[in-house]
Amino acid sequence: MTESVFIDMMLPRLASTDADEMMRQMFVAMDLSGNGFISQNDMEEVFRRVAGVFDANALRVWFSEVDADGDGKVRYRDFMALVSNALEAESRT
Repeated sequence: MTESVFIDMMLPRLASTDADEMMRQMFVAMDLSGNGFISQNDMEEVFRRVAGVFDANALRVWFSEVDADGDGKVRYRDFMALVSNALEAESRT
């Protein structure tokens, strides 16, 4: 699953509620272990549930790009930057 496919799936949900609250809910939903960050394993499991089949290597690369400080954890600020950038790119198309 590519970033654009993921965003396409999530945009209708974002439009239906307050954007900040929806992003917070998305983050919490993806933090499967409930530890305040999204791990590589969390991300893989979310994609497995949502997409079924995905390119694990591409997801690892994407995860490393989202993980701004390289600590193996996507924190809320990293997630917000990803979603904000994707929404900006989507609005330009």
